[in-house]
Amino acid sequence: MSDLIQLGAPNARPRQPREEELNLRFSQDAISELTTIATHYPDQKSAILPGLWIAQREYGGYLSGEAIAEVAFRLGRSYAEVEGVATFYSMYNTAHEVGTHMIEVCTCLSCQVCGAYPIAEYLKKKLGVEFGETTPDGVFTLHEVECLNACDRAPLIQVGDQYYGPVDEGFLDNLLDQLRETEGSTVAKLAHEIVQVHLGEAESLWREWKPELTGTYYEKVSTMATAPEPTLAAPSAPVPVTLETEVAPPVSMVVEEPTPELDPEPEPPAKGRIVVDDSA
Repeated sequence: MSDLIQLGAPNARPRQPREEELNLRFSQDAISELTTIATHYPDQKSAILPGLWIAQREYGGYLSGEAIAEVAFRLGRSYAEVEGVATFYSMYNTAHEVGTHMIEVCTCLSCQVCGAYPIAEYLKKKLGVEFGETTPDGVFTLHEVECLNACDRAPLIQVGDQYYGPVDEGFLDNLLDQLRETEGSTVAKLAHEIVQVHLGEAESLWREWKPELTGTYYEKVSTMATAPEPTLAAPSAPVPVTLETEVAPPVSMVVEEPTPELDPEPEPPAKGRIVVDDSA
């Protein structure tokens, strides 16, 4: 039994990984990105999510145990803490290695009504895999996912940072051919785009996806760019504006009080007649 989990004894929190135990793979630019993102938060723990996106990019689209351990080491957290975060969110690929392109098929209600399952069966037959599996050549991984929040385009699939829909068999044939010719991992590209959102335009180290470059996926722009000073135009002299307004003459209002209605007076009885009141 693990020394950390013993019945009748306090469960000590797993320690932070030591550098000598790890095969660190973050590039210097990735380290700079993580360091910058960590300054956005009051503590290092808050940077775990963007740190995992950096790791998913640096490790080729898959968060292995080594990738999770490196994030834990660089943020000063325990392996168990970072692993708990990574395995909680489905967008982090922790269950198995993924292919160069991951095809995610939405099968929620709107897509299901519009033919998501026939689309999924066609992809399974076309690629020769089931959900959660990767083609033998390592190019495609097929996943079933929950709602992608684009119900107006059902049936919908996601590949990397792109949505496609509504799709049919002919569209899928063309898309698969295009993806086979696409350089670089669209899985890692999605992670890269999310990292840039965390950084912001002024802090981004990278401009665009360049998978053909040796040793990195991206084209470096500069070393931690700073936000440019805004250029303000000199204020122009105010233009006088004359407003011509036509004042309407005052209107006198006379309020007439309504005259109260009076009950009509009864007619006097005719002379020489006796009037008998039968109402009593």
